Amino acid sequence: MSLKGLAYIKGLRKSFGRVEALKGIDLTIYNGVTGLIGPNGAGKTTLVNIMTGLIKRDSGEVTLFGYDPWYDSKEVRSRLGLLLEDMEIPPRFTARRFIKFLSEIYNTDIEYLYKLIEYFELEGALDREIATYSAGMVKRIMLVYAFANTEAELVILDEPSANLDVGGRLRTISFIKRVKRERNIFVSSHLLPELEEICDYIVLINNGEIIDSNKLTDFYREVRFSEYIVSTSDDDSFKELLDSLSNIDSYRIEGGRIFVKANDPNRAMSEIVELATQHNIKVYQFKPSEDILTRLFRERIYSGEDKIPN
Repeated sequence: MSLKGLAYIKGLRKSFGRVEALKGIDLTIYNGVTGLIGPNGAGKTTLVNIMTGLIKRDSGEVTLFGYDPWYDSKEVRSRLGLLLEDMEIPPRFTARRFIKFLSEIYNTDIEYLYKLIEYFELEGALDREIATYSAGMVKRIMLVYAFANTEAELVILDEPSANLDVGGRLRTISFIKRVKRERNIFVSSHLLPELEEICDYIVLINNGEIIDSNKLTDFYREVRFSEYIVSTSDDDSFKELLDSLSNIDSYRIEGGRIFVKANDPNRAMSEIVELATQHNIKVYQFKPSEDILTRLFRERIYSGEDKIPN
């Protein structure tokens, strides 16, 4: 897909009483998968609600596909797939009735919707009223809803993994990976390692302001790590060799895993591989001890250590 903007936001402001939720933010959302991260109260949901035409901005400009989501809400929503925080599905509908409804309003092949039902493991509950579903099952039927519009130019997902068990989260991430070449997705989530798996772009927001926005690959080049996890075919034996390494600053063993600190990771990794090879040990992994988005969150938004009372 070519690099072009799906949504343009300029000088966007929104207040609720004395609380300024968005403070004049500028943002362009491109083709691909964009992840929105920030703490509770950062302005994520307010931004999403304005983009989808659910609430009116105080000032600034917002366009999706060339349309204003507040004044042209019908046109904008017809081009969206949606999973929003406060969405409700008619509780007396069964899943079977609901996907028939979706097929009619989006002119979507009903067989495709049944495949979504099967993928998200709801085929055993097709004829149960949605009111009887667990929170995780409701989230899964909402994911079916989000991806039901096969003509959607953008799918907006607000906390898609919330209430899902591990299997449900893995299925959701796998599905997004599979469709991301065909669908543009804007996703807000607190599960940072999951976002790292699927995103092309990352937007950091805090206190109603955009802290940074960039390609994930560019963030990789910006952030420097000092600690790395080493995994080998024989960790117990390799631990005994760590003192002979000259290109690491220090190491520690925690939970049976090897952590090394190095200012020059390339030299450290080369030395580790060479030493391991000399002792017929294979190096399976040499990776940062934190994922990139957790590191960005820690550096640019929040430092928990500063807030712990003595």
